[in-house]
Amino acid sequence: MYNIARKNTLSIHLKRFQKEFPDHYKFFPQTWLYPQDLHEITEYNGKRMAKRKAQILNGELSEAEAETMPAVLFIAKPEAGCQGRGIFISSNFDVMKAKIDTNAKKH
Repeated sequence: MYNIARKNTLSIHLKRFQKEFPDHYKFFPQTWLYPQDLHEITEYNGKRMAKRKAQILNGELSEAEAETMPAVLFIAKPEAGCQGRGIFISSNFDVMKAKIDTNAKKH
């Protein structure tokens, strides 16, 4: 039960199942473990930011609209948290990373 009750191990298993059965495992958002998946998170963030810049340059989105709609939103959940404690949302990868790192040093 421990293996599926923890958020970090559950996400590992869900990602494995998603690779094996992609049609049946579309129900959860893109998920990473930090800091293990830092490269993938950075890559994803870069792609989303580049896409946003292209939308602005192509006239699909104005600067004002871009300010009100973040290019990316990260939902950060602490590994050992429960009942929603410690969860936060960030539209800035660097701010999210700093907050996670700061919280990790406290514990």
